[in-house]
Amino acid sequence: LLTVGRLVRRKGVAWFCEECLPEIVARHPDTLYLVVGEGEMKEEIEGIIEKHDMADNMMLIGYVSKEYLELIYNSSHVFVMPNIPTQADMEGFGLVALEACSCKLPVVASDLEGIRDAMNGGGAGMLLEPGNADAFISSISGLLADEEKRLDYGERARRFYVNEHSWEKTTRRYIELFQFLIKNN
Repeated sequence: LLTVGRLVRRKGVAWFCEECLPEIVARHPDTLYLVVGEGEMKEEIEGIIEKHDMADNMMLIGYVSKEYLELIYNSSHVFVMPNIPTQADMEGFGLVALEACSCKLPVVASDLEGIRDAMNGGGAGMLLEPGNADAFISSISGLLADEEKRLDYGERARRFYVNEHSWEKTTRRYIELFQFLIKNN
């Protein structure tokens, strides 16, 4: 499992480690949850890892270079965005979800704000109710237990990325927008 993002409350990593990861590990003992990123929640997350004796199942990696991040994406099985609603701290566009899609990773994410926008309403992954531990546990466990399903979701994620967010597609959208603005100015 992989999460990429700052270690702040709204990213939901502490919530996921407390409410979901112990049950996922109970069902799939070989699970390794990698978290790439740094932030103010690091000590709290480390405490949760210690409390649940999950040092063998979770690693806080911190900051990594772009090259290493690409390797981590490509060696993971499921991308998790367990964001939770937080007062006055809204989730922006879910760029890391698209990075995961580009690497054929199935995305299991909270149906929230910019994540929903990036994931086109769930067209490339599973968008779940924020804070619904049962849904996250069930969805992730289902992907870990069924390699064919996981690979299928990964292929769909990659097709979604190529069809909707590749550089070629994005460049084309900008050109069309500029042409529209020039024509209508």
